[in-house]
Amino acid sequence: MFLSELELSQQQQPLFEAGYVAMNNTVFSKADMDGYNAYTLELNRERCKKTREFLLDQRHRYFCLVCGLS
Repeated sequence: MFLSELELSQQQQPLFEAGYVAMNNTVFSKADMDGYNAYTLELNRERCKKTREFLLDQRHRYFCLVCGLS
């Protein structure tokens, strides 16, 4: 199942900047945030729902890894 252009535009997610502070007080460096934003950029381009789900899961795993929650 694929998203229409309208659906895709409605599901765009923002990029974050270095210095983001997670709930456990982990501060994301530029390199950390570049990795996180790479997932977001792919997610914002992807129209396949299954692939979007996979990218969301991977981005979440990356976030947890950076925060030391894995």
